[in-house]
Amino acid sequence: MEILRSAGIRAGEAFPGGDRTELTGPVAAVSLRDVSYQDRTAEFEIRILSPRRLGGWECQNAAAEAAAALESAGVRCTLEPMSHQAGVDCFEMAVIGTKVVFSSEEEEPVVGSDLFEILIGEDAVAYVTEFSAEQDRQRRLIGSFEQQTPVGITPATGGWAIRMVQVIPLGGQGMEEPEEPFTLTLKEEGLSTVFLGCGWNVVRKQMDQSQTKLYWEGFALTREESADG
Repeated sequence: MEILRSAGIRAGEAFPGGDRTELTGPVAAVSLRDVSYQDRTAEFEIRILSPRRLGGWECQNAAAEAAAALESAGVRCTLEPMSHQAGVDCFEMAVIGTKVVFSSEEEEPVVGSDLFEILIGEDAVAYVTEFSAEQDRQRRLIGSFEQQTPVGITPATGGWAIRMVQVIPLGGQGMEEPEEPFTLTLKEEGLSTVFLGCGWNVVRKQMDQSQTKLYWEGFALTREESADG
């Protein structure tokens, strides 16, 4: 309500007690619509009521101003169609707002996996939750159509396909795309794997109210492994 009031919009509870008040201009009636503990969000309904004698545009304009004020405060908004409430002779338009409003005190941002660490060059990459590397060695069976059983396998060739996922919490800073070619190091307990001559081929972003997911897919020319002493 304070967000709306600071924007110059009269706002109060949706179902207040006390005596009935006659409206002389647009007002906002605020109520809690839904809470999701899984998504850590709360959904609010802001009903804009405006006397019919002022016209429908007055109601729509007030709803747009309310949505703009809420959006600037980090509340994602949608507007529902305007209607006429005959009982109070007012135009009404609802603004539905969703915001991350609480979090678990025991929950900490995901900096990375406890099982591994990723470095690009000498810099550690934060918020990495998944990493995979796959090599298509392009090996083929050797034989002829007349032979029932192959006589051998071709030598292994081909680089590595690498994939990395970052889950960045609200307010976190993502990784800047490195200059290519770059070196990527996977550090596990007792083992370091270095991918050389790397480049990203696909970068995808997926966002919601609480986090951003970045999917990085690319290639490495070669791979080297060494045991950590």
